[in-house]
Amino acid sequence: MDKQKPADNSGNVRVPPKIKIKALEAVKDTEYQVSPSTPLLSTAIDENGWVCGRNSVGQLGVGGNADVHEPSTLQVVRQWAALSFGEGHAAGVSGEGEVFTWGKNNLGQIGQNVGHDKDVPTKMEILKGWDVRALACGAHHTVALTPEDVISWGANSEGQCGQGERAETMWVKPRSIKPLQGMYVSQVVCGKYHTLCVTATSQVFAWGLNTAGQLGLNDVLVRKSPAVVDALWAMPVHQLAAGDAHSAALTSNGFLFMWGSNEKGQLGLPAAADVAAQVSRSASERRKARRKVNQRFLTAMMDMGIPNEKAELALSETGNVGVEVAAEWLFSVPDHVLEKHLASEPNTPVEAAQNPEDHRVMLPRRVPLQHVRCVAAGGHHTVAVTDTAVCAWGSNSCGQLGTRTFMDKASPTEIKELEGARVDHVACGAQHTLFLCRDGTVYGCGSTEYGQLPYLKFTAGAAGTEPALPNALDQDGEPSRHTRSEVTVPTRLNLQFLQQQRGNKSAVVSSIVAGSYCSALLTRAPDELPDQRPTRLADRLREAIQSAAEQAANSSGSSSSSTASDRDRGPSAKHLKPIVTAVEMVFGSAAALSATFGFKDRIGIDVELLDEMQKSILGLYRTPATSSPSALGRVNIDAIQESINGLCSASIQTALYKAAGQLLDDLHRNVRLLGTPERAQVLLAAAQSPLLAEKKLASVLIPRLCNSILTAPSSSRHCLVKWWAEYPGPLLQERVVMPLQQYLTDELFVTKKLTVSVMNVIKVLAKVEEANQLGRQLPPEAFYNELISEKLDVEDHYVAWRQTHDQPQHQFGLDGPFSFCSYPFLLNPRAKSKLLHTEARFLMTQTVHQARIEQANGSGRAGVEERVLPDHKASLLAKDAELQVDVRSAAVGGRRGDPRRQGARSGAGALRNLWQNMWRNNGEGEAPAEGTPGYQAADERQMVAREVSGSRLHSHVSTSTSGTTSDPHHLQPPPPHAAAVGLRHTSSSGSGSGSFGADDIGLQRASSMNLPKPEESGVPATHPDMCILRIRRNHLVEDALDEIARQKPRDVFKPLRVHFIGEDGIDAGGVKKEFFQLLVTELLCPDYGMLIFQSETRTYWFNPSSLEDEDEFMLVGLVLGLAIYNAVLLDFPLPLALYRKLIGQSCTLRDLQDMEPTLGKSLNALLQHEGPGTVEDVFCQNFSAGVPGIGETLTVPLKDDGEDIMVTDDNRREFVDLYVDYYLNAAIHKQFEAFARGFMMLCGGPAIHLFSATELERLVCGNPLLDFDAMQANARYDGGYSPEHRVVKWLWEVVREVMDDEEKRRFLKFFTGSDRAPIGGLGNLRCIIQRDGTESNKLPTSHTCFNTLLLPSYKSKEKLTDRLKLAIMNAEGFGLE
Repeated sequence: MDKQKPADNSGNVRVPPKIKIKALEAVKDTEYQVSPSTPLLSTAIDENGWVCGRNSVGQLGVGGNADVHEPSTLQVVRQWAALSFGEGHAAGVSGEGEVFTWGKNNLGQIGQNVGHDKDVPTKMEILKGWDVRALACGAHHTVALTPEDVISWGANSEGQCGQGERAETMWVKPRSIKPLQGMYVSQVVCGKYHTLCVTATSQVFAWGLNTAGQLGLNDVLVRKSPAVVDALWAMPVHQLAAGDAHSAALTSNGFLFMWGSNEKGQLGLPAAADVAAQVSRSASERRKARRKVNQRFLTAMMDMGIPNEKAELALSETGNVGVEVAAEWLFSVPDHVLEKHLASEPNTPVEAAQNPEDHRVMLPRRVPLQHVRCVAAGGHHTVAVTDTAVCAWGSNSCGQLGTRTFMDKASPTEIKELEGARVDHVACGAQHTLFLCRDGTVYGCGSTEYGQLPYLKFTAGAAGTEPALPNALDQDGEPSRHTRSEVTVPTRLNLQFLQQQRGNKSAVVSSIVAGSYCSALLTRAPDELPDQRPTRLADRLREAIQSAAEQAANSSGSSSSSTASDRDRGPSAKHLKPIVTAVEMVFGSAAALSATFGFKDRIGIDVELLDEMQKSILGLYRTPATSSPSALGRVNIDAIQESINGLCSASIQTALYKAAGQLLDDLHRNVRLLGTPERAQVLLAAAQSPLLAEKKLASVLIPRLCNSILTAPSSSRHCLVKWWAEYPGPLLQERVVMPLQQYLTDELFVTKKLTVSVMNVIKVLAKVEEANQLGRQLPPEAFYNELISEKLDVEDHYVAWRQTHDQPQHQFGLDGPFSFCSYPFLLNPRAKSKLLHTEARFLMTQTVHQARIEQANGSGRAGVEERVLPDHKASLLAKDAELQVDVRSAAVGGRRGDPRRQGARSGAGALRNLWQNMWRNNGEGEAPAEGTPGYQAADERQMVAREVSGSRLHSHVSTSTSGTTSDPHHLQPPPPHAAAVGLRHTSSSGSGSGSFGADDIGLQRASSMNLPKPEESGVPATHPDMCILRIRRNHLVEDALDEIARQKPRDVFKPLRVHFIGEDGIDAGGVKKEFFQLLVTELLCPDYGMLIFQSETRTYWFNPSSLEDEDEFMLVGLVLGLAIYNAVLLDFPLPLALYRKLIGQSCTLRDLQDMEPTLGKSLNALLQHEGPGTVEDVFCQNFSAGVPGIGETLTVPLKDDGEDIMVTDDNRREFVDLYVDYYLNAAIHKQFEAFARGFMMLCGGPAIHLFSATELERLVCGNPLLDFDAMQANARYDGGYSPEHRVVKWLWEVVREVMDDEEKRRFLKFFTGSDRAPIGGLGNLRCIIQRDGTESNKLPTSHTCFNTLLLPSYKSKEKLTDRLKLAIMNAEGFGLE
């Protein structure tokens, strides 16, 4: 077979030259030759070959032609390594490696002169010295396997000898099959008239008769030379089996594929999709069958974006063997067939089952089994051993399936009697089956007509009795008379010869062989049984790498007495050839990659093992840095060794590059076959190549790889997304994301244009990012491309993208012309924020333009422009008046209750009236009405109490302009809700035009109860360039919401400026920060009842029983929008689910689990419960949900009569879906819609969809990841400080090494006014560290408006640490209450 050469796509890339070391030429390529599983024998047992059964033509080799009912020893040879039987002949390999044949020879099948039959083994002298390791016999032909060749002889009328078109029909003389020379064939099997073999790299070849499609070539043409089974390309096949006219292939991860004749159901395949859609089942029966699916697999498929119904159907039709298999089936079914499957109306008319007349399967198809360890094929039946069971299917005319009946089975059926028997191997004859257990016990079932199962012999010591035979059923299900020649239950064979073995040791059966109507048993001593299976190619590769590494280390560390010639012949060169051979063989073959690095028990690549191997290979022959040698001779020797190591390393890199090229060529040629998961996993391995990180090599390899991924069937990309989601985060970033990002940056930097390869790489990155959304292994920063975000004209791309999305026929999420905005994960938050603000300015321009048009046209709105909330204040005043009436009525009537709650019930919002409850919550009785003397007294008492606290605080405070002050007496921060009740300290930041001492602030606060209302304050309500908010501190929430509500829509797009009434501070940024911090603290107060605090995740969620008006929630949403637009970070801990809802993404159980871990885990446990006990008995749950109400928990049905419907195994998925939907959507629909309406007033354009939910959260709350190294690198210094100043160095050392995480957050808040990093991280902060005088005891201070730290020049690091910690632990804002 011609070797495949990679296409020459290297261009100008310089590939390391292939080196030739003389010592390598003598090294043979035998290191990785994979021998058959049965090695040549070395045993202490004197005679180990035993046979029984039909012997009509001497095929048992015991002399004569009488059938043998009691196992007898083979003649001539006493120790056998391997045996195989045809219809009338047999062949074997002795323990010394000699080949013997015997039996019928009418077609040359025993390799002797035609017509000379042999009834005892006869040595084949012609094969002497060929090192034959295994044999296989067809009906009338024989095949022998050596480490380098496949040799055949016998009948060749159907090309079963594989010797070519011109070969004779009787191939008497054994000859090598030339196309298979040097292919490292590891196993060969024969059917009746066809032959199969598999190589060490899992490539399968077939030849011979093909009338039933048994060659798997998608036709019925005879092949007289080996043909590659393309349908098994890239499958990690490691075992084959062949029946009369059907074939099987078992992969290393335990999946079984079969093809050929299926007349008796011997393939065990489910009905094809188009036939299965017409089976004789009603729709309700099909729906019920679909429910019995693995819930863990179902959840995984739904996470991949596959609808529930389709996922259930796919899992059901594929036997619940795995997500990847179900996805493969789903995407291979035509749409019209899928519609038939999904028909779900009850009482659908039943269609007659249509069984196709053609029972042939031309291509390998998957059997619905998993974890298969071995397989055997008989004449018309098949048996497989899995990790948990033994299954059989096909013809059962003689009970050969062991299922207690004579009925054929068209699908795998578990043999219950072998449960727990620990069966390791099986062998199948025409009408009988043998089972070999791990302890050497042998069971059998089927026909015993010729003695092939020594079962019916009388048991020693029980003469005159025989085993009781179980009742059996015939094909029609009727009881059948059991004959002495048929056994339908696997029964332990009566192997008396084991107790009569000659020799010093007892024997156990180590291997079983089944001919058409005979059986053979090979024995060994118990201590000679192999403890484990032959090692995989991965183990051989690891051993070779370890050996080469040890030899290289010994060579580099050898004594200086070694000569240069010794080094040249040394271990480095000697052990290089096996490594190079292995690299080319494993990494250049799709099937070998899967076989070497695939999981043993499931589909997928062990990416950590692959990475380990790749690093080990690349790490070989790298010379470590050494100290300078003292002798000139040693210098020369080391230089020689270093040169050799360099050449060896270059040779390995060349081999890797060559293998990568071959693999990509192979993927390109077979791209249409990549729809199966075993093949798709090769793409996963190819995308992890370390060569992709090499700039010059990546420019060739990455475009080809991405092209293969994008042109492969869609099911392969779904599998890739699932596997990437399961990747370890660091490995995903290093091996996949970074090489693709580096290629993208390099290509764009050089070409300055969008090429096809660039767009393909971006599309592949999009799939990786999609996977990361599921796995959440990497932060969003891992996918940002700085060149695209900062250097390219993203605004042009946004305009084009916006124009596309504004088209009425466009559906969101579909690409128009290529735009970076269609792949927003590439854009960093700064670029997205810029686009968000650009969009806001665009909206403002549109609004102003529209207003001017209306004014010019003289429309009704020309005089008064609509407000954010029209008549909001008038509405609240009316509700307040109604509330006062209710309160007075309650007082007069002697009724006790909660005025706020009563007012809320009557329509008044609680936000305006919360302060009235403060008095009552402190135990002082009812709150007085506004405007009464009691009202003023209440306000004065609270303000005086705060002033007392403030005076005590300010006596020890150092304050700076726009700065942060420190209180050494206030050592602990208040709880999140402390601002709502009692005396409170608000940690905040502010700014002003000058310095204020404690007395100044105290005077201002003392008079705050007489502050005028915003409209009476004298501060202008509007400004052409700013959005003005006028706020009284003691009416913070009321004024804030009123002021926002009165704004015109176009005004909210202007820069925000906050003015605290009665204060002289000028808002240069700090007042705005303080305002938002104070407002959010108030809004999160539990007394408002708008939000519920979730203690597990320390987040807030909408209160489904809130009594607030929708306007209040709308204004809260607008507050968040204003904060985003004005680049203010809020301490507003909302769950990620809220942000997902804001950008239009659906929420799932995973979002609920992130928000409420205990609840989410409980629902997951319900979904995945597999016993003991039913879901109904264990969970006792009905279709209802508990909702927190006012002082009680309300029970809400999730569907009609939900309280009377119990959750069962069948409807649990429906219950979980309804529960999640109710909790995250239905229960808070009114609150969320109002909130979203306010938020979208500023952020409602398409640009919001550029953000992921995580990015949107960070836009609101900042980044919790604090990189102080980046902050230090971008810091500026003033007043005599510099990066090299000792105090500056001490500062950063204290921050990094002395402070814990909590103290670091406090330091950042002290410095900047926020304990989170802004978008882009701390490196984007323009922070200044300014010298604040010489040594003193004063504390550090800060201007949070300008991110400036005023740091005195302390004389010691210890004092700096003490003063700085004291300052940050007791900091209060400029607007201290």
